[in-house]
Amino acid sequence: MAFCSQTKANAQSLSDTATIAKISMMYIDGFVDGKPEMLAECLSEDLYKFGFRLNADTKEYEDAGILTYQSAQDLAKKIGDAGGRNDPDAPKEVKILDVQGPIASVKVTAIWGYDYMLLAKKEGKWKIEQILWVGPLEKTTTDQ
Repeated sequence: MAFCSQTKANAQSLSDTATIAKISMMYIDGFVDGKPEMLAECLSEDLYKFGFRLNADTKEYEDAGILTYQSAQDLAKKIGDAGGRNDPDAPKEVKILDVQGPIASVKVTAIWGYDYMLLAKKEGKWKIEQILWVGPLEKTTTDQ
């Protein structure tokens, strides 16, 4: 019986892992292509995203402000209205760092930089709850 339970738990974990990867890629594509409807599928309405952007002049990292669910939607619409910001050479990488029951952590590498995301599974759905990010993308270093 314990073996069956373990197998069942592993199958659920694989299903969750695939869903987390899909949600994380939707997040990237939602911002790259400027699709707020895609972000609505993957972001929690309680989203809290903040981070740091390297100032090109001072070479110091500066607070980049806070992005909420609504401001993420607004930004995606603005990007979409401008035709998106797809760069065929830009990475779209998702690395699932950990999954423990109803929580997960993911690293995303995308055109704007690096995001460390926390996801939660509520009412059977995985959503991105919090994000800490840094940009811009460092194209000269290898991802570790």
